[in-house]
Amino acid sequence: MAMLDTHKAFENLMAAGYSKEMAEALLDTLGESGETLATKVDLSESAQAIRADLRELAQVTKADLRELAQVTKADLQELAQSTKAELNALQQAVDERATKADLNALAQATKADLNALEMRITIKVGAMLFAVVGLLVALELLRL
Repeated sequence: MAMLDTHKAFENLMAAGYSKEMAEALLDTLGESGETLATKVDLSESAQAIRADLRELAQVTKADLRELAQVTKADLQELAQSTKAELNALQQAVDERATKADLNALAQATKADLNALEMRITIKVGAMLFAVVGLLVALELLRL
C-alpha cells in the first residue's frame, strides 16, 4: 500500500497558497479515503486475477462449445433417423393405399417433430452465441 507523506504534502499545500484549515481538511479527506484507493499493485493483482479468470472462462467455453456441437450432431442424427423412419412409414402407407387422413396425420407428426428439434437447436445455438459474445466482451474489457 502506498504511503502519503502528510507533512510534506501539508508544506506543499501551504506553499501553494492553501490556508492551514484547507490543507488540513484536504489531508484528512485523503487520509480517510486511503483505505479505499487502489494502488498500482492492487490494480496489477486484479488484472492478473481477471486474466486468469478469462483464461479459465475461455477453456470452459471451448469445452461447452465442443459439447454443444456433439449434442447438436446427435440431434441431427436423431432427426435423420426419425425422418427416414417416417418416410418409410409414409411410403408404406402410400403403398398400402392409405387414406388421406392417415397421410395428413403422419405429415403433422413429422412437422411437429421437426419444429421441436428446430427449437432445441435454436436454443442451443443461441446459448453458444451468448457465451461467445460474453467472452468477446470480457476480452475487450480486459484490453481497456
